[in-house]
Amino acid sequence: MDEAKDSITSIQVNGHEILAGSIDGKIRRYDLRTGALHSDIIGSAVTCTRFSKDGQCILVSTHDSTIRLLDKSSGELLGEYQGHRNRNYTIECSLNKDDDHVISGSDDGYVYVWDLIESNIKYKLAIDPGRPVHSVATHPEKNLLLTASRSKIFVYSTEDVELPAGDDS
Repeated sequence: MDEAKDSITSIQVNGHEILAGSIDGKIRRYDLRTGALHSDIIGSAVTCTRFSKDGQCILVSTHDSTIRLLDKSSGELLGEYQGHRNRNYTIECSLNKDDDHVISGSDDGYVYVWDLIESNIKYKLAIDPGRPVHSVATHPEKNLLLTASRSKIFVYSTEDVELPAGDDS
């Protein structure tokens, strides 16, 4: 698996598939059963790739401050999510446990949460303003969000904390 022309920034395994994103602006999906390689050109440096829980969609974060939701089979663009900043760091994205919200860190120190269908920002959480929030992870079954900025990990639970209203600015 040496097709990437620049650094690999993200890897995820889902059953028999490996999903990889690269600074070369492509995502690659390797099928371990058949040995097939499926590649999509995104155009901007990829910082994070994630499968949806059902494995039918791929979430891709890029250095043009856009997160894209793609159909895994056809590569069709299903949604775009903007409003955060992703220009200088390897910023991660994720889907929540129900696959109905897109979550991303940002260069500006916030975590952004978008409605998957409407593509609008539902929440903008101040984590470490002025410092990049580079990592985000969600629990597969509970409403838990983990984020990282600098040397700190932050844990949030929507069961314990009422999230602030969204900021569409």
